[in-house]
Formats: sequence, C-alpha cells, structure tokens
Amino acid sequence: MRKNEYKTLDDFYKEYCGKHSDDYETYIGIDFEYKNNNYRLCLEPIGKYYLYRVKKNTSDEMPDFENIGIFESLDKVLESKIIDSKQFREIIMDDDTIILGKD
Repeated sequence: MRKNEYKTLDDFYKEYCGKHSDDYETYIGIDFEYKNNNYRLCLEPIGKYYLYRVKKNTSDEMPDFENIGIFESLDKVLESKIIDSKQFREIIMDDDTIILGKD
C-alpha cells in the first residue's frame, strides 16, 4: 500500500519550487520519513535549500538537526544522492516515504 501522498514528482515540485501560485499551496519546508529516518528539507530566506537528518529524541528536548546538504536550487536537490545513494527524486516519490509535515 502506498503511504506517500505525492502521486507525481510535479506535485512535489510545484509545492517547493519557491514560486507562489494561486492554483496550489506552496511551502518552504517539508518533514518526511524514509526507511525509519526523519528528514527535513527547507528553503531558507537566502534562496538555498537545506536538507537535514532529524535525530529523534526520546525526551521533551528539541530534536537535533544534522545538515547533510545545501543546494542552490530544487533541481539540484532532486538530483542529489545524499540519502542511501539514491536520487532525492526517487526518495520523495518512494511508496513508503511518509510526509510528516509541511510549512
């Protein structure tokens, strides 16, 4: 059974390309789980995309964010192979990737 809410890569791209649209919601951050690991991708005000591995804490403390990549564009993110040596475009579209939150 597919857990991922994205049906096409274009759906993801429209939401995170950094361009506002009246036709669909746009976001600057996404939290997702892939193979029991949590990650965060966000578009920073300086116009770069940051990819973090989020280390889960068992206490009430804030989670730790490990920066694992900085990218000039969303296209560069999609081409990257930082997680499991797979292109990000494959990971974000994987049936088992779970979207945990968007902002």
